Amino acid sequence: MLGNKLPSGPKPFRYQLFWEQDETYNAVVSKGWSKEVQGDEMTIIKKKMKSIKAELQKLNGAYYSKL
Repeated sequence: MLGNKLPSGPKPFRYQLFWEQDETYNAVVSKGWSKEVQGDEMTIIKKKMKSIKAELQKLNGAYYSKL
């Protein structure tokens, strides 16, 4: 059974410290955080964090995908 691979989900999100050095970092985070969302306090935070994640993934793909 050693050769059998279990199905895996999407790769986990990993925050990269070098993103903070990018000149667009603050704007990217602000764009994600300022998104208008509905829900209770925890739902709002979760949705805003998910939005920031998506924006950081775009930044990573546009400038750092070759690293």
